[in-house]
Amino acid sequence: MHAPPPAGYPAASGYGQAPQPRLIYGGLLICFVAYLLDSLIIGVPMGILLVVLFIAGVVASPVSPGDVPPPPPGGTASGALYLNPPAIVVFYLFVLIVAAGYYAYFWSASGATPAMRLFKLRVVDANSGQPIGLGRAVARYIGLIVAALLDRADLGSF
Repeated sequence: MHAPPPAGYPAASGYGQAPQPRLIYGGLLICFVAYLLDSLIIGVPMGILLVVLFIAGVVASPVSPGDVPPPPPGGTASGALYLNPPAIVVFYLFVLIVAAGYYAYFWSASGATPAMRLFKLRVVDANSGQPIGLGRAVARYIGLIVAALLDRADLGSF
């Protein structure tokens, strides 16, 4: 066991401090698989909700036979649906809010979503090794959305 240095000398690096956790970064493939599994955890219930809203006639409703043009010669008549764009936009905004809440809650509370736990991945503060707070988790999710939108944008015109 080492004694502390005599007074007047600077303390040795790391003396009297808790050891810093050793961070190992998750690989791209593992993070992608975890994100895909989390997307299924969110997507399956949202898909079921969409089917229920579809059956209830909220997001789509049958078009009356008088509104359907006659079939072309030799063609057959088929049923038609009227999609309700405002309801679809509201549904997608709801899904976005649910997903943001899902990720922000798990990233801020434990540092890992259920799928991330399968692969022993965590989102932590680089300095303390502790889970990030709610504010940083929301900002991280917004950054994820912005990055996804920029990835899909046609930047060839710049």
